[in-house]
Amino acid sequence: MIIQIEDKDYKLIGTNDYTIQIDLNNPELPVIYAHTSLSIDELSAYVKQFSKRKPIKSKSELENLEFFTVDLFDLRYPVKTLIQGNSAPYLKNNMIYYSKSYFNIKNRIKLEEKIRETIFEQTIYDLIAKWEERFHVLVNDISFKNLKSSYFLVSNSKLTINKKNISLSLKINDYLMSKALLEFSGNQKGHLEQVEREFSDRKQLEKILLHGN
Repeated sequence: MIIQIEDKDYKLIGTNDYTIQIDLNNPELPVIYAHTSLSIDELSAYVKQFSKRKPIKSKSELENLEFFTVDLFDLRYPVKTLIQGNSAPYLKNNMIYYSKSYFNIKNRIKLEEKIRETIFEQTIYDLIAKWEERFHVLVNDISFKNLKSSYFLVSNSKLTINKKNISLSLKINDYLMSKALLEFSGNQKGHLEQVEREFSDRKQLEKILLHGN
């Protein structure tokens, strides 16, 4: 199968190995060996990352790119492994980056789950910080738990986030945090108007949330 990535043709050969190999022996038509479950969009994201790196010394060399994806915020994100460094996983330009040495986890399923949870919590903290600044409030205690029937709970200066929100879209999570911080601010009219301006489709979001519970 011939595919095109950034105006360049590649021959795609499906495998059962969870790595991507790029054979540059024939520069006119490089060969990509990739897992059969990998979509063209996911494969394209990885090859684009590879192309930004320094050229390899030998055209006959096989370049291995570890491949896996993480389902998060109602989307599937490709994960790029950083061989060097020890930084926590982070999301940038629709791709998750993580340092191989950050987690001492060899089981692939457990590793994906840990990355997923880490990115989710980081993103929620960022969303909370955004609405804290807008509403001039401060949440002193934030925790994540599995809640039976609520997307979040507000109690005094404590905010509890439902871990199951990880399956919701990023926009809905943003909307939920705006509602949580609105509650912290005492539902002030000016703050409510900010939320209404930010989410002009809030009625549709509320319908999604209603049926989701």
